[in-house]
Amino acid sequence: MIYRENLLNPQDFNTLRLALNLPQLPEKQLMHALNSSSYSVTAEDKKQIVGMARLLGDGALYWHIDD
Repeated sequence: MIYRENLLNPQDFNTLRLALNLPQLPEKQLMHALNSSSYSVTAEDKKQIVGMARLLGDGALYWHIDD
């Protein structure tokens, strides 16, 4: 397993959503969301992304791990 920091992109995000039978989201919306994330990490197995997480917060007090 390989972990990569801050390289999550809209295509990979939607690929993982499809694997969970969730609808794809518009790329423009995802770009805004990903650019607003404080931190993201992806998990890869055999060069395929199999998981992700994002750190969201107000930059001072509250943080939330999502996705």
